[in-house]
Amino acid sequence: MPDCNGRPARYMWQQTIPQYAFTSEVVLSPMLSVAALHMKCHSAGGDSQLSLAITRYLDRSLVYHRQAVKHIDTDIAEPIWLSAVVLSNLYWLISHHARPNETYELPLEAWDMVGGVSRLYAHRLELLTKLGYGWFGYDIVPSTLPDEDLGPERRASLQALDTDMSTLMESFDITQAEEQKMYADAKDYVLLYYRAYFSGSEAKTLRRYIGTMALMLGPEYLQRIRGHDPLAMALYARMLVLMRLLDFAWWMNGGGEYEVMERDVYGMEQLMPSHLCWCMDWPLKVLSGEIRLPPPVKSAPES
Repeated sequence: MPDCNGRPARYMWQQTIPQYAFTSEVVLSPMLSVAALHMKCHSAGGDSQLSLAITRYLDRSLVYHRQAVKHIDTDIAEPIWLSAVVLSNLYWLISHHARPNETYELPLEAWDMVGGVSRLYAHRLELLTKLGYGWFGYDIVPSTLPDEDLGPERRASLQALDTDMSTLMESFDITQAEEQKMYADAKDYVLLYYRAYFSGSEAKTLRRYIGTMALMLGPEYLQRIRGHDPLAMALYARMLVLMRLLDFAWWMNGGGEYEVMERDVYGMEQLMPSHLCWCMDWPLKVLSGEIRLPPPVKSAPES
């Protein structure tokens, strides 16, 4: 499971959360739901009992969490925080649950949940910082290497991605300065984290910023992608396929009926107007292996 900035993943998931689960239903129910989801993602066939357990414990989690948030104080702040963190991980995969005959939708519920966790962290910033917790929105931007240290193959890949996104943006008639800046920021965001990957940044750092791109770029971009804006989705898809280059993490990549990356990329292609499906060519070629991106440099910079 992922680090909760400031605390090692092993300490948080194997010690803190299980200990609180003995005394707090606010922590116990989401812990059991994520455990069932873990088993479901790794089971070979469909297990209806696991599906029921995920839903049952998730429903309980939401009831307990909403009740606790209404009465939040310093005594129960840490259990509520832990519940929120587990729920945000749950919703990332649950929002990608593929059901028969169901139309694809972007992981809107997951983004809403992460936004809520961010507000909770800001509300209890002093206390949670004192307890040793951090949150990804407060991270320092990862360090990147200059061009001369990346090598020709990685420089060429970055240039090809830059050219692809520039061509993509030029094909849309964007006249308003605010819109131009929003899409330019999105392009810079994608390039930054590909450069960070090529520079050797840790996968656990990069994962935080892949699925949350829509949130990190601000409310206007989030509103556009909620509305299935073709350019916003096309830029997000280019960020999302960065997951293909990272080590597999079940809570991010999902599995089986909870698979994330291909479901999102092919789903966004389906949401595109037919005359704009070409906007998804680059990420689809990464998924198919037609575009092969080089590995990062061997020595990672400090992040």
